[in-house]
Amino acid sequence: MTMRTLLLFVASTGTALAAGGGEGGFPAKELLFHAINLAIVLGILVKFAGPKIKDALANRSTQTRRELQEAAEARQAAQARFEELEGRLSGFEQELASMRQAAEADVQREVDSIDQRGDRDARLIALSAERSIRDETQRARQQLREDAVNLAVKVATDAVERDIGDGDHQRLAGEFLGAVNSESEVANG
Repeated sequence: MTMRTLLLFVASTGTALAAGGGEGGFPAKELLFHAINLAIVLGILVKFAGPKIKDALANRSTQTRRELQEAAEARQAAQARFEELEGRLSGFEQELASMRQAAEADVQREVDSIDQRGDRDARLIALSAERSIRDETQRARQQLREDAVNLAVKVATDAVERDIGDGDHQRLAGEFLGAVNSESEVANG
């Protein structure tokens, strides 16, 4: 509001009050006096404080615009950071799925390897068991033969001792010596 507008307002108010007259209990002079006082105070304020108020309002407006601009930039930076993090999170989920698949493949390879080693070890154990059974069977047969021979010799010895007397002994000894002598003459001769 300029000083001229203010003075026009006060003048028109004063004129309107003066035209209404003072009757009927309406104090026109006092109102005019207060209006002039108000106009003077407002005029002084506008004259002396107006530029400072105008500067303060302009500064406040500039500061508000700057803060709005900074807020918009901060919002854009936050949005960009959000989008970056969201992209990384999406990439992380894909990487996690890839790692999970790789781990499952590693586990499967290890299971297969363990199965193969188990099969190979089972075959080796079976071969070793077959060899052990074969060796033990041969030893048992050999032992049975030896036991059978020893038993047969004992039975024969017992039978010979029981059936052959002293005369048979002398006769067999003579025959044995005769056979040995004749072989030695043939060999010397």
